[in-house]
Amino acid sequence: MSIPSESYKTIIKNDFIIETSLLIKELPVAMVNSIRRILLSNIPTVTFNDTWNNRTEDRHINVLKNTSSLHNEFLNHRLSLVPLQMDNDNLKVASKFSNTQKLRLYSFKNPTLVPKFSLKIKNNEVTRNMQNITEFLQVTTNNFEVIDSEDSSITLPSIDTFIKPDPYTGEYILLNVLKPNILNDDEGEELDLIAKPSPGIGLTNSRFTPVGTVSYSFVTDDVKAESVFLEKMKYKNNERETKGLKEYSSNEVEKLKNSYNLLDKHRTYLTNENGEPNQFNLRVESIGFLNSDQLIYDSIYTLQLMLADIINSISFTTLDEILTVSTKDKIIFDNSNDECIITIINENHTIGNLLSEYFKLFYCSDKPIIYDLFKFVSYRMPHPLTENIEMKLILNNDLTTADLIKIYNSLSKKFSPTVKNITTLSNNTNKELLIMIFVKTLALIKYDINNLMNEWSGLSSINTPSYVIEEDQTYFDLHSSLGESFDIVKLLK
Repeated sequence: MSIPSESYKTIIKNDFIIETSLLIKELPVAMVNSIRRILLSNIPTVTFNDTWNNRTEDRHINVLKNTSSLHNEFLNHRLSLVPLQMDNDNLKVASKFSNTQKLRLYSFKNPTLVPKFSLKIKNNEVTRNMQNITEFLQVTTNNFEVIDSEDSSITLPSIDTFIKPDPYTGEYILLNVLKPNILNDDEGEELDLIAKPSPGIGLTNSRFTPVGTVSYSFVTDDVKAESVFLEKMKYKNNERETKGLKEYSSNEVEKLKNSYNLLDKHRTYLTNENGEPNQFNLRVESIGFLNSDQLIYDSIYTLQLMLADIINSISFTTLDEILTVSTKDKIIFDNSNDECIITIINENHTIGNLLSEYFKLFYCSDKPIIYDLFKFVSYRMPHPLTENIEMKLILNNDLTTADLIKIYNSLSKKFSPTVKNITTLSNNTNKELLIMIFVKTLALIKYDINNLMNEWSGLSSINTPSYVIEEDQTYFDLHSSLGESFDIVKLLK
């Protein structure tokens, strides 16, 4: 896979990369789609959480006074859509996988450094004179003030560190409009509130989505498209000739060509040997949390981390030279004979489609990359509102017991070099074999993602994500050595 440097283009406004576009070659469509979905829903960002809480001290937005026309619920909702800049230590997000909840949780890396934001303003003569206005007072994000954090000894940055003006217009986000009181100037409309930042991801609430636009398109195969058009014209001219009509004139051909180029041409795209698209134009537009280059890096990193969470939910131990495989609650293997159903908790199409596509590419296509191991591969979400996926694998009938034993013995040595070979295949060892193939495949996918990350780092000069994980590097790198090629053909000769 590769990202041609000449395809990498950015739009920069006020020193902020607001939009990035690039060409990605030789990558499965499922991988690109997973990156798109992660950009929309899985990158942690920071804003104000407007979720209601009966306890005043537990509210993230506490409205002390509001005499404006915009009631508290509307005001809180507008505040929750304000993107806060995260490229500072005060709002740095930390992530950790929770074994009890079977998903990744997000919090602040330095809770004592997190500031509060105060908005206290009234439309009276003093304020109007300060802002050089005569009547209505526009309240924007620039009216926020940074106030105390839990650590009173630190010096907090200015509001410009956290809230930036729009990169295109240079204006701050309009929150409300306060009207004056013409009878009693001191009774003009007033706002007084305190807001605390909160981390989250777009999957839980769209307020945390960091992108305005993220899309990809297949790269058109111009040579094939021209050939298809000529075939269409040949058919149309033959049809006219049959009806005794003249061939199309050059002007008519030009109009037909323009119509074809507008839509039909783009149905002819570059593909791999299996007929799947493998070159994509990716476009990402940031809304202000992080620049678009950083967002692309974060999406690739997050995809690796999601796979690492699954891999770390499976453990391999050796006792008396016998391999034992165990799984945590996040993943459930249910097998009978040559069929296996893998349930992954708190995952959706982002992972399900990626795993299914790679399993088909490696083991279940007309020309599998590794070997024709499975005759059936699919996945599903049993319920659209439940974040669980089920993946179904059925082994190829052509595989003999001896073949499966050879694959088992070869794979088991990669997980534990001291394990002894098996000579028979039981239901339990068959399950262990499918789990090893599953983990091996995850490692191969991570290998591809790592190559993509290195490509992107070389172009963008970004080498670290915007957030940190609390696990150490061994968590991230578990079974990374399994990303080497798996030559089953040679093994079964």
